[in-house]
Amino acid sequence: MSAEWRPVVGYEGFYSVSSTGKIWSFFRCGRVLRPASQVPHGHMHVNLNRDGKRETHSVHRLVARAFIGEPTGPLVRHIDGNARNNNLANLAYGTSSENNLDTVRHGHNPMSTRTKCVNGHPFTEDNTYRAPGYSRRDCRTCIRARVAKYKARKMATS
Repeated sequence: MSAEWRPVVGYEGFYSVSSTGKIWSFFRCGRVLRPASQVPHGHMHVNLNRDGKRETHSVHRLVARAFIGEPTGPLVRHIDGNARNNNLANLAYGTSSENNLDTVRHGHNPMSTRTKCVNGHPFTEDNTYRAPGYSRRDCRTCIRARVAKYKARKMATS
């Protein structure tokens, strides 16, 4: 499958973006820009120039805007969890909540990979409580200790 090219929204005639995440510049005989990342495993970005003004743009946002259209959610999600994969098939608009659930699904969320609670109790099937409608895990041993402490305080004051 070959890449499809479309003008970068807001930079028509200056830059084009491909469905595979490449940015073409029409300046100086034309060339593909080399995107950079500010942090390891971070989102790729490019600097675009127009009217003597230079602005930094995220590649995944440029691809989504050109091919998917106007945003239907506040951010662009990487479906496979790889922030460097800016292929159109890997991008979708979504909410912050959807993006956080993606990190859990891909195993990139530090909280989802923990094997013990903050007090050192293991997150086993029997010792883990998940509140209905929430993805957060709680330690049943810690919950029991908090309830016992609360009841003892209530008994002392009555």
